[in-house]
Amino acid sequence: MTVLNKKIFSGILFLLIFLLVGCGQKTPANTPQSNSAGNTDTSLVGTWKTDCLVPRPSDQWAELHTFVFVNENTATHNRKAFFKASCAGTPDMDDANRYSYGVETGGKITFMELDQGVPLYDIYALEGNTLRFGHGFRNDAVFGGSGSIPEDRIKILNNFILYKKQ
Repeated sequence: MTVLNKKIFSGILFLLIFLLVGCGQKTPANTPQSNSAGNTDTSLVGTWKTDCLVPRPSDQWAELHTFVFVNENTATHNRKAFFKASCAGTPDMDDANRYSYGVETGGKITFMELDQGVPLYDIYALEGNTLRFGHGFRNDAVFGGSGSIPEDRIKILNNFILYKKQ
């Protein structure tokens, strides 16, 4: 993959992620930067990590994800991206986001990105020591909702990004 192709692929991937998490929607200044649900699932508290994720080796893209949930309904997500089909060496991108979150019955979770005020209406499932969400890149394109507003909450669990409790 040429450098130009890598840049184009990275740009398309960034645009896709941006569109999927709310089209850059900002929270008004008078809106609290916390989740109205306010409930927590104590099973989420802790550090969760993925294995190296390579959606298609021919695309020369790989990612590692870490989610850290704490009791105060806050979480930090870190994504390390590699412009190759492995997670060896130094990442080409290293992003971190801070969230407040709240859970509701039925496996619903709502994240509020604290630095930009962007909400994400998502779902989650805990199965043993494995955590899945609906959001995130995957090796299929089915989300079942954009997650940008409550009425369009993501409805399909992501079977590609699997977090393991550490």
